[in-house]
Parts: sequence; structure tokens; C-alpha cells
Amino acid sequence: MPYQLLLIQVLLGFLGLFLFYQTLLYTKHILLVKRLQKQPLPKRYEEILRSLPYYRSLPEKLLPKLHFEMMLFINEKEWIGAHTEVTERMKVTVAFFACLLTLGNGRRYDNLQTIYIYPYEYIIDEIKSYGGVHTLQKQVLQGQSDGSAVIVSWHSGKKQALQLRDHNVIIHEFAHELDFASGAADGVPPMEHSLYDAWAKDMFSVYDKVRKKRFANRFWGRYKLFGAYAGVSEAEFFAVATELFFQNPRALHRKFPKIYKELRRFYKLDPDKLLQGASRE
Repeated sequence: MPYQLLLIQVLLGFLGLFLFYQTLLYTKHILLVKRLQKQPLPKRYEEILRSLPYYRSLPEKLLPKLHFEMMLFINEKEWIGAHTEVTERMKVTVAFFACLLTLGNGRRYDNLQTIYIYPYEYIIDEIKSYGGVHTLQKQVLQGQSDGSAVIVSWHSGKKQALQLRDHNVIIHEFAHELDFASGAADGVPPMEHSLYDAWAKDMFSVYDKVRKKRFANRFWGRYKLFGAYAGVSEAEFFAVATELFFQNPRALHRKFPKIYKELRRFYKLDPDKLLQGASRE
């Protein structure tokens, strides 16, 4: 009996420390929010943003909220350079695209703690299985995410940020982060339960066709817009579809209107309208 009481006291002690720590974090967050609400966007941040075609295409009414969310993101996340120094340009560029994804739906990356910046693409060893035969293969990556951390190759991220093309590694990885917020990266980000059936029907029916095209590698037709990587898994399909939704919305809207509709409902933005008149060169 004394042992059980001691165990209960220890557990209550740990619970008290945990709650105290969470209270400190929340208080720190609230104080930071209040400070940033009174603080204008630094001029040097604005100069960096003005170099991004996507930022220049946004309507003025969206910018105050975007600026605040970016400054909060930059201040709350840990930034680590792998064989490179993390610069303000890196932070502002990554924060812009990360916060662009949540600008309409008001979500935040609460579980994300750290952003790692690599100077170039990096190589990982990955075990592949084909018919029960396991092989070790090397894979070149531009980015990666796991729910609490994001890795971005700055060489790819910087180049893609300066163009309105189909691919953007920063958007891709932060789409994964939104996906992880539902508990697992499965191509279904957090949403109202009533919206799930339509999402699964519209998104996964196209994913299934892309997956089959990937294995056959022929007769792509309109599915070529997604590319082979979108057929790897439901999670990759969602991330690639998000890239297209923000980077090439007109083509996605025209060729896959149901996909566009589902993403517009989730992100609560309409990039096809936002980017009207913007150059994709």
C-alpha cells in the first residue's frame, strides 16, 4: 500500500511539472503574440518578400494577417543550418510559403518545432522491397518532414520560390506537416467529419488513377500534370496536389475541378483568382 501511494505521489508530481511547463509555454506564446501585434513588419523582411513573385500577386487586404503569422512563425520555431548559416532570407522565404498555406483556414503548425536548412539536395539510404527482395538504395531529396521537423534544401527552395512553376519543395513539405496534424500523413489533413466522404471520393479516385499510371508509365493524358511522384502514396498525392493548387491553380482547376474544389474548401483560398494576371515565367 505505501508503495502504491508513493507511486501516485510521483505521478502527480510529474503531472504537476508537465502542467507547469505547459503554462510557461502558453504564457510565453501569449506575450509574444501581444508584442508582435504592435510590431510592424521589418523593412528588410518586406524587401525579401518583394522579390517573390507570389507575394507580389497577393491582394493588399491579406498582407497584415500574413505578416503577423510569418513573424510569429519565425520567432517560435527553431532554425538550424546543416553545413550552412541560416539567413534572414531563408527564414522569410520558408515562413512565407508555410504561412501562405494557412492564411485562409487559420491553422498553425503547433506540433512543428524545428526547421533544418540544407545548402543543397541531400542523399539518404532507403530500403526498398520488391516481391520480398529487400535492397538498399540511395535517394536524393529536396526536403523531408515528420510532423515535428521539416528539412528544406535551400538550393531547390530558393530557385522554386522565385518562379511560379508546378513544383515548390517548401509548399510540399508544409503540406505534409498539415497532413501530420491529423495524426498520420495519410493524405487526409484535419477537417470536419462531414467533409471526409467527399474528400476521399474526389481525391483518392484521382490518386488511384495516378498510381496506376505511375506503374504503367504510359498513356498519362491529363494525369501527367501530377507526375509520377504523386502516385507513391496518398500523402505524396496530397502534397503534390497542394503544390499545383498554389503554384499552377489554373491548370489544376481546368483539368481536375473536383480536386481544386476540395483543396479550395480545405485551404479556404482561391489561388486561381489570386494569381490572375501573374506571370508564370
